[in-house]
Amino acid sequence: MVNPDKTDTLHLLGKGNSQVSLNHNYFEVKLGPSRPVKYLGVILDSRLTWRKHGDFTMRKAHNLLWACRMTYRARWGLKPKVVHWLYVPIVQVTISFASLVWWPACQKASVKKRLGKVQRLACFGTMGTIHTTPIGAMEAFTATLRWI
Repeated sequence: MVNPDKTDTLHLLGKGNSQVSLNHNYFEVKLGPSRPVKYLGVILDSRLTWRKHGDFTMRKAHNLLWACRMTYRARWGLKPKVVHWLYVPIVQVTISFASLVWWPACQKASVKKRLGKVQRLACFGTMGTIHTTPIGAMEAFTATLRWI
């Protein structure tokens, strides 16, 4: 049985279309169009811009990395190998979840910049370097691929 109170409708629109106001009834409950809808962990909007999903994913990855960051610093805490071991299965998997669907958003400069910030923070943790170390050198030493 489907719960109509938890059911949303999403109208996918093309570039030139305006917002369509269609109302559907489902078991005598009126369903109006909703803005973003989360389906299987992917946030969809009516124009499929992936902005909301990208923002959510980057915020989640950044928060996960900062939660791991509390366990290490440059001079104490977990060893760099363990930090890298945490980064790959937790943060990278979080970012790359459903990336086959939302990869067009990764072509935007703002998303590239946010992905670079997460990658840079992870490289600092895995190497224990100072903040003036170039990101390219850290990625080469840790054998971490650049996201974009």
